Amino acid sequence: PRLGFALDIVPERISVFGNYLNGFKNIGNQIQPDQSVSVFKAQRANQLEGGTKIAWGAKLHATLTYYHIQVTNSVMNRIVDNMNFYFQEGEQKSEGFEAELMSNPLPGFNVLTSYGYNHNRFLKANASVEGKRALGTPEHVLNAWATYALLHGPLKGLGFGTGFTYVSDSFLDASNKFVLDGYQLLDATVYYNHPKFRLSVKGNNLLDKRYWVSDGYYARPQRPANFLASVAYRF
Repeated sequence: PRLGFALDIVPERISVFGNYLNGFKNIGNQIQPDQSVSVFKAQRANQLEGGTKIAWGAKLHATLTYYHIQVTNSVMNRIVDNMNFYFQEGEQKSEGFEAELMSNPLPGFNVLTSYGYNHNRFLKANASVEGKRALGTPEHVLNAWATYALLHGPLKGLGFGTGFTYVSDSFLDASNKFVLDGYQLLDATVYYNHPKFRLSVKGNNLLDKRYWVSDGYYARPQRPANFLASVAYRF
């Protein structure tokens, strides 16, 4: 089931929203070390989310969101009589806060910033994991991007942009012993917009940082400093 709402507090200025979502994932049966077969229930997840959207004319828009996700019926292992048995007792919680701010302080000048905080923990798990942070889940993520485009004159359509990304440390293992260091990235772009075509050059990771990202099980090295040129034609 899923249920949500949105309500204008001040029309076209301030609104609040919220939603509830329940989902599940089937868990296969498990043959235990003593050759017995455990039939597991579906893993369950409940999500609550709420926040507000705020607008100050065309100059500033903000979205603030809080979320809480609880996962139950996870399978965990425990040593019994020197044998590794599996039990459906695991529980995990993820809660956090997200903020996004879009502003247009001057004609042609746009700024987008976002921040996310995620408190993610195993509440019930085996002794080596309980209380630890989930794999591949940084606690803090910050993004900022600003662009400026010329709106008049012979160079109308010429634009510049720069962006910054910060990601805090995360873990590659459930016991939180293998740390993937956080990183900071600096990007920039130069582009030209014409009614019929667009030219752009973008520089990524200009500080040439060595960093890795994880999907929770693998760590993948990312590209060093690199540049991308593109041409688009509009029919």
